[in-house]
Amino acid sequence: MKSKAAVLSLALLLIAGCGEKEEVIHSTVNEVSSAKAADRATKEEEAQMRLAEQGFEIEHSYTFKHDNVVFFELNREGDDYYAMMDSNFDWVLKPTNEIKDMEDDRYFSQTDYDLVIYEGEDAPIIQDGLIALAVQDDRPRKDDDLLWGYMNTKGEWAIKPQFRSVNQFSEGVAVVETIEEDRDDLQNSRTIAIDKEGNELFEISTYEEGKDPEDASVMVDSFKNGYVKTSRGVYNKDGQLFDMNFIPGFNETEDGFFKDYEIIGDQVVTIFDNKIKVYSLQGKLIREFSYPLSAAELEEDVGELTSTDLKLYTPNDLAESNQFIVGSKIMNVDGEVIFDGGNFLIQYDVIVSRFFSGDDGVWNFYDLKGTPITNKNIVGIQLEQALYYNKPHWEEGSEYYRLISPQGEELIGEDRKINSVSSMGDQIVRASVTDPATLDETDILINMNTLEFIKEVDL
Repeated sequence: MKSKAAVLSLALLLIAGCGEKEEVIHSTVNEVSSAKAADRATKEEEAQMRLAEQGFEIEHSYTFKHDNVVFFELNREGDDYYAMMDSNFDWVLKPTNEIKDMEDDRYFSQTDYDLVIYEGEDAPIIQDGLIALAVQDDRPRKDDDLLWGYMNTKGEWAIKPQFRSVNQFSEGVAVVETIEEDRDDLQNSRTIAIDKEGNELFEISTYEEGKDPEDASVMVDSFKNGYVKTSRGVYNKDGQLFDMNFIPGFNETEDGFFKDYEIIGDQVVTIFDNKIKVYSLQGKLIREFSYPLSAAELEEDVGELTSTDLKLYTPNDLAESNQFIVGSKIMNVDGEVIFDGGNFLIQYDVIVSRFFSGDDGVWNFYDLKGTPITNKNIVGIQLEQALYYNKPHWEEGSEYYRLISPQGEELIGEDRKINSVSSMGDQIVRASVTDPATLDETDILINMNTLEFIKEVDL
């Protein structure tokens, strides 16, 4: 039997040991906390540093027509990063390499439809306030191992990354490809339409009878003008499928894009037998009419009218008015010529057209009924790249560009030494300025509301 003294000594030793262990634990916790605090401080300090000081190079920056953000592609030591800044030049998405890719749609955004000018063909698109981005999927897959989702212009995931592939939103609907988890290799998928909350609206069949079910043999386009075009037919917003077999060769495509018919309102417009034909969605012929050749087209000896003369993707403003673009004209489904202006673009509810005389071009503006807009005080022109209606516009001064309000007031003078304006959005402009001492050119961003400048090297 142990004595009481021995038990007491053992207890004291245990207490002393616990004290030492507790002291070690507290010490370790403090070290970890200090390390975390130091790491936070480093990150906060780094966040205050300019991009160049952090080792970043700006590869591309993009502005958007309706959204007050700039989207950046960056590079640091060979790694790709993405970031997003608002019109106050505050980061809404700090540079991150967790994002691995962005969805681009050059056909959806080219100047014929959206009047947004990008450098190069591949550019991100913000539709319905959402931009399609991808992160890495750590699960073993046999494809590109990316998970696609949608981020809003606050830098938040509106729809978390979860899809195999995605298209841009339009009218609150997007077409995506899921990753089904019913097989270990994650190869199964479905093509579905979703809303802006990520909820499934309906499924789109990608398989044809009599063909290998392993092959997605039906081509599917993105959602535009109220419908999803596929090589099987078109789906409306409710998921109802309308077969287009009444159109000769309706499922033939060129470069992966449908050029044989357009859905205008609830009618189908197509061209064959040298006639423009208008059908109901059920395939009933409503009317047909010839393409009215202008004097210039007669002189050029324009050949037979074909389905490819229909404009690829009618702008929403026209489709909502039951109008479409064919050849060099805007017509309606009743066969009336609304506008015949050669080279033209649609911006908001305005037709902007340029007529050339030698090397010089003259801009003209019309409403969607083809009526000329002659009040020059409300018409703006931005260099050669883009047009703005009822917006401040840029014009050449004696040496540099000036920004002029629709009323003719000078908002930015030549003293700011702006030598070029590239991509333009409604709220943020990308431009460059000249240093008069060195004659070096520096890229800048301009807040069009406050007219504040910031050099990209100072970001």
